Amino acid sequence: MQRRDFLRGGLAASTLLATGVPFSHSRAATTLPSRAFGVNYLDLFYRYMTSPPMNTRAAVSALLLPLKSAHIPFARFSVSPYWPSEWVKYWQGSGQSTFLAKLDNVIHGAEDAGFLLIPSFLWNLSGISDVFGEHVNAWDNPSSQTRAFAANFIGTIVNRYKSSSAIWMWEAGNEFNAYVDLPNGTTFWPPVNVSLGTPAQRTAPQDLLTTKIVNDIVSAVTTTIRQYDTTRPISTGFACPLYDAYHLAQGLPTSNPNEWAADSQAQYVQAILNLTPAKSVESMHLYPQTLPPLKFGNPVTYAQELQTLVSAAQTLGTPSFLGEFGVPISANPSSDQAEFANMMAAIQASQINYSALWVYDFASQNSTFNVTFQNNRSYMLSALTAANKTYGI
Repeated sequence: MQRRDFLRGGLAASTLLATGVPFSHSRAATTLPSRAFGVNYLDLFYRYMTSPPMNTRAAVSALLLPLKSAHIPFARFSVSPYWPSEWVKYWQGSGQSTFLAKLDNVIHGAEDAGFLLIPSFLWNLSGISDVFGEHVNAWDNPSSQTRAFAANFIGTIVNRYKSSSAIWMWEAGNEFNAYVDLPNGTTFWPPVNVSLGTPAQRTAPQDLLTTKIVNDIVSAVTTTIRQYDTTRPISTGFACPLYDAYHLAQGLPTSNPNEWAADSQAQYVQAILNLTPAKSVESMHLYPQTLPPLKFGNPVTYAQELQTLVSAAQTLGTPSFLGEFGVPISANPSSDQAEFANMMAAIQASQINYSALWVYDFASQNSTFNVTFQNNRSYMLSALTAANKTYGI
């Protein structure tokens, strides 16, 4: 199988509530059953962070109440800037007080709506290292400015909202494993936009992520969170792994240096486990394009892919979280609807605990993934409602 040259991802046990990783806690506004569907509300905060006017908790509550009324109880969202210039503008110096005031209104608005949130901390790892002119591998150096800055950011947020009834789960960040261990990973990531503060080019191996570095990053985030919050679960935020993730991590190419052998299903699960610190909530993201023509040596189904997440979670003794799933918009809406029904059926037949649809009310993806109660993809929300009612939500 040839080295991939495409951009990964959507951007990118049924009752297993593990000892030491409670999934319901005394501060939560709502106690969920062992299975539930929610949504990704990616820019629930970001839209306010990047807009000059101050938001209000009433406006945020009004955004969330339609979901709550539709028996959709939680949303995953980005709580961080993305580009280095955004970190400088919105978090460093005087921008931080406005950042926190706007985030206060998001969190308190969710509290007013009785809605649950999953703040995802690091949507773009390179955004922070670029601020300090450090390479991505600075994340693996506990003494780096990158690590110190991230610990301050995450600690500030967790300490500020640790008593909020709206915070259901924390998440380390988004898809750290998307290009992990790829020898040519800098072809695809980190992103480059000089006008937004990145360097003009990336350098291998300093800007490559490895399995060890990703494990260390999630461990460091977890350590910071646990200084302030000892109860809430912490998701890895991982994407669906590459089909040859184990072989890449072990440095096991075939006789062709541009080709890598596909993992067996057991190796694939092991690759996930190697990335994941103990007691992290195992995460995966699922899209039609994440299923290559061949995987595990054969054509692969949604059910097989989901089983790898369940197997990894059961081994870790944690809940399983399908942090993103969705079907992109094509020229054939009826085909999209059939594909989505197939995906939903596989998720419901699996033992996945919690799943979040990509993506709700995100205008930037109107032509690709956006789902609202008003557009022609509202049937996806209706499907979540129907499923959640069967779970008693």
